[in-house]
Amino acid sequence: MHLPMPIPVLRTACAQRGCSLPQMDRVAMDVAGSPVYVARVPEKDVLALWSSLRALHDSSGWWPVLSGDPSPTLIPWEMLDGSVDPSALALGNKHNAVSLLQDLYVRTFHDLGPGDAPVPSLVHDAADLSQRLTLRAEAADPPGSDRDVLFEPEPSTPWAVASPTTLLMLVRASAGYEVPALLRWDGACNHGIEGHEHMAVLRHFHEEYGAELVGMTGDVIELAVDRAPATAGGAALAAMEMYAYCPDIVLQGIGTVEALAERVAPTGDWFLWWD
Repeated sequence: MHLPMPIPVLRTACAQRGCSLPQMDRVAMDVAGSPVYVARVPEKDVLALWSSLRALHDSSGWWPVLSGDPSPTLIPWEMLDGSVDPSALALGNKHNAVSLLQDLYVRTFHDLGPGDAPVPSLVHDAADLSQRLTLRAEAADPPGSDRDVLFEPEPSTPWAVASPTTLLMLVRASAGYEVPALLRWDGACNHGIEGHEHMAVLRHFHEEYGAELVGMTGDVIELAVDRAPATAGGAALAAMEMYAYCPDIVLQGIGTVEALAERVAPTGDWFLWWD
């Protein structure tokens, strides 16, 4: 990773793009030993500023992350204790994300006992879900209909972590998916998922769907998705992976994996929340 761009230089680069980078306060040190900066940004400026900082990332080395409304609740950098852990990124890169998601999927079956067989398969269950979605779509749209898309996803609502005054973090990272590992994020501690495991899953989502980290609070991750699936098979697999990773978005949210596949997976904004 190259040396990060000094904040004053980054501020000038933002100004050249028509955006104003506010005064950044150093609030912590990540596990790689780099500073974490934060500032408060008015909601009206969030979209343009985040987009400019994302566009500058390759040259600046700073990944922008929205962190919600300043509040007494735990915010990501408050999970750090100042210690350096050079193994964090190595662990994240070591994981096979597909195998990890399968393991997380098995955990969602709370009544499954040791040695029970057959072990639930995420891929096989995604194929079954795809078949159900296809049959449902065919029943709703008989041959000869002029419907152009398979699904009608809910309207995308990007920047859900934004608020009238939003915290903006700058984290030194090669990619957004590294941020949970660098901040030792434990927003899914109730599900036993650690920062380096979040990194592995988010890297997989980035590679497969073009998902990029936009926001992260104490218990929320929000992704902007550039290549959201547009077929029954693609949406079914993405939904099953999202459910394995973050079951609360179904169990305490949208209600079913079918709904997740039809109304969320095909959108450009994936909102993940852990109780």
